[in-house]
Amino acid sequence: MKKFLSLMLTVLLILSALPMAAFAETTGTTLVNAETKTYYVHDDTFQTFSANEYGKKTNQTPANVLTDGKTDKSIGGGNGFNAVWIDLGGLCHIDKVTSVANLGAKGGQGMTWYLTKEDPTIAMKAGSVNSSWKKLGSIDSEATYSPNILETLNFDVDDTELYRYVVCLDPDHYNKGLTGATSFKMRGAVAEIDVYGEPCTNVALNRPGFASGYNVNSWPDLATDGSTATGFQSDGTTLWYYVDLGAAYTIDEIQLTLGNTDAHKKGYSVYLSNERQDVDTDVANKVLVYTADDSGDREVSINVAGLTTLTDNQKAAKYQFVYIEKNAAATDGLTVHELEVYTRDEDQGNYLVEIAAHKPSFAAVQWDKDNQHWKANDRDSSSRYVTAASRLGTGQIQRFVIDLEKAYPIRAISYTVWVNPSHHKGYTIYGTNDPTFYFENNKTQLCTASDTAVSGNKIYEVPESVTGEFRYILIEGHGDIEDIMVYTDSKHAEPNYSSDKGSETHVITHGAKVKSSTGATLSESYFNDYRTTNVAWQVSTNQVNEANFLIDLGSPQAIDYITVNNLSGGTVFLFEMKLVATNDPNFAAANDTVIFFAGEDTNMVGSKSWELAAPKSFSLYEAPDSMDGQKYRYVGMRLTKPTAFTQTIRGDLAEFAVYTKAENLNEVHNAITFSQDATAKTDFTVSTDKYLSVTGRPVTLIAAGYDEQGNLVEVKTSALSLTRGTQATLSGTVSFAESTKLDKIKTVKTMLWDNAGAPRPIVASETFAPYVSLVDSTTKSYFAHRNASAVGGFKTDVYKDPDILTDKDTTKGFGRGDGYSAVWIDLGAEQPVDKVTSTVNGGTNGTCTGLTWYLTKEDPIEAIRAQNLDAWKQLGSIASGTVGTTYDVSFLVDDDETYRYVVCLNPDFYNKGYAEHTGSGYHMTGGVHEIDALTRGLSVD
Repeated sequence: MKKFLSLMLTVLLILSALPMAAFAETTGTTLVNAETKTYYVHDDTFQTFSANEYGKKTNQTPANVLTDGKTDKSIGGGNGFNAVWIDLGGLCHIDKVTSVANLGAKGGQGMTWYLTKEDPTIAMKAGSVNSSWKKLGSIDSEATYSPNILETLNFDVDDTELYRYVVCLDPDHYNKGLTGATSFKMRGAVAEIDVYGEPCTNVALNRPGFASGYNVNSWPDLATDGSTATGFQSDGTTLWYYVDLGAAYTIDEIQLTLGNTDAHKKGYSVYLSNERQDVDTDVANKVLVYTADDSGDREVSINVAGLTTLTDNQKAAKYQFVYIEKNAAATDGLTVHELEVYTRDEDQGNYLVEIAAHKPSFAAVQWDKDNQHWKANDRDSSSRYVTAASRLGTGQIQRFVIDLEKAYPIRAISYTVWVNPSHHKGYTIYGTNDPTFYFENNKTQLCTASDTAVSGNKIYEVPESVTGEFRYILIEGHGDIEDIMVYTDSKHAEPNYSSDKGSETHVITHGAKVKSSTGATLSESYFNDYRTTNVAWQVSTNQVNEANFLIDLGSPQAIDYITVNNLSGGTVFLFEMKLVATNDPNFAAANDTVIFFAGEDTNMVGSKSWELAAPKSFSLYEAPDSMDGQKYRYVGMRLTKPTAFTQTIRGDLAEFAVYTKAENLNEVHNAITFSQDATAKTDFTVSTDKYLSVTGRPVTLIAAGYDEQGNLVEVKTSALSLTRGTQATLSGTVSFAESTKLDKIKTVKTMLWDNAGAPRPIVASETFAPYVSLVDSTTKSYFAHRNASAVGGFKTDVYKDPDILTDKDTTKGFGRGDGYSAVWIDLGAEQPVDKVTSTVNGGTNGTCTGLTWYLTKEDPIEAIRAQNLDAWKQLGSIASGTVGTTYDVSFLVDDDETYRYVVCLNPDFYNKGYAEHTGSGYHMTGGVHEIDALTRGLSVD
């Protein structure tokens, strides 16, 4: 018998070095790969985890000890571990789990395996396993074994739920680390875990969302952006929200993260369907999968594949839309922070992408200066475009245009109306590539509104019969627009399909001087006043063979677009027309640059004539490519009567507007003071004693930031204190301090903007070198401890929290009260450092006196052990502090060196722990809560 036992032990020892496949019967596809992470929690006294402090040793080397296919290494009780687990990286359908346990001296008693969706660290903090965890099985033996006795366990999974983590722990002991005791740990060790099944994909991620209404800037697509920090919020009366997956899938599971308000978590149902819904219709063919009536949870998991309320055919069917609908027209609305839809089907990856946000837009007429056309697609639902039917001439059609800046196949349009729903019926939406919109055969109908008034959000799918790609979206006969979104599919959308520049175009003619030729009537008070019922310029005699006007922009400007509104009514505008730009103050036609010419095209009405009669009175003209890079001071129109015409002719011009893009804002100096914050380099201020006396328009300060190549990165605006029409002092500040793009900005141009559209440029380019933090989520915090019992007199290569000095939380820190001798952060690599900031506190026992900050290239541990700081760069100190006082310190770095570590210590005390001094006086004299290292300009990779 002894020989037999010896032989069996030898066999087991040999087998322990073999891959896991030698122990388990495996079927299907393993979900474990090189990316699978191993995690564990430790219970030793220095590392004891508590309710807000867990995972002291997690994901450490070897990272794949449980998934490397070998059983020669294990994690378990002998090493003081409380729990181990692997992360599959996402939800999966699991058929089988196999594991190899090293039973050790305690026989592995109580070791239990679980499946869960929940991050196991949450259970570690709570001290209890959530009831949602699925128990697979346990080792119940109470026998005592020698080390390296391996046992293979196979668990078949018999449900349709999805899981992400496989966990092994002893449920009677894993959470006892909360008591600080050292004897509560796993009774054995885990050498391997393998998982078989199929991975699932969240096919709702970045898919478009739609709703019958939504709150200010709580866009429907924020519920599918992968972050629970953002989300969709209804407008209080929303009856439905849905996500378009882009294709039909077999749905395994739906996960919802709702708002915290109780009213927003109840009274709704979840459906699956293959029909798109809009404000006018309810979906008839939809499948109910979940209802929350009287109460609801914030986190909801719907296992569609396991529902007993569905037939097998319904479960196997494929669905494109997931709906959430309120069960009644209640005022409590709905908040969805994230909607996730999981499937085992292959992701077809072709879904709707919004392409109209912040693109240039234009309108035939708008209500006033505060309801401009660009507010219809500015991705801000607190602003809107309001039309003005009363300001249109007889028989004229309202027109609204968006320039997508390149041609796309258009798949759908979402249109949210505002004010009177009766304004929103009978309109037509076209796609075209002709910016003049002059010829009827140059536009393609995409969708038409019915005669029923629209209220809320209307969603149009473009018929499959519509082919081709379109640059311009044209709406004729529309009403007021709260928001409009235009969608193409992801196969055609460019990576940067949506601009972040704010309003892309600016009117630069409002308030500008106009010069007109003889024989024409000019009414400057009506010129470019937003009113298309007033005649601003008129030619009405047969005796004039040529007439013109030119607008003085005040300085050369880049010209991108021109819009023309004509009020000729039923009278034909019988002139050849040229839109021109020039820098010649004498306006000689020979020096013109022609933007557009009409009159010789045989498709025009009449011989050599250009008809601007209704309903074609609004036209948009784009400057030709030949004008790129050029700037012009004067822009206008020249009309020439064809010699063949002898009858009386007439043309009435109501409005003529010239646009430039944000990146074309010029650099003219006005008598306005400009200043920049000398320290932060993020704030820009303008001030003046006097300003133009023009009635009733607020003023905005604009700052445009550009990268090193001159490309526009970001535009920031700030409303100023002056209202136009006064002679009061003007002052205002615009700040980039909260920008997420500071690392790219090298130059800023600033200007004033009166909200009627006239720019008042302020200054030329200013060098902009913002401070950019070198600290990120990977930056580690370290400390040295004076504890005499520690090896060498202080503890190293451990840290209390990995980001405690870099988490922007000044309520936590390292310091005197805990006996620390030195603290530092590791930037991960040598970097140029231009500035260091830190927050410290004297606490109840310390004064911070003598605390000193340093930069160094070398590992601080080596210098601390050697008691030699000679190679370090000293930044500065707190010479005399006060108990309990918090200090924010800042040091500018005056060299071109690179550094890796920022260290804070008291040079009189930090090294005394090394001498194993047992007294209490040798440690830092204050606590350090935050350290930040910053550089200037572009971030360092």
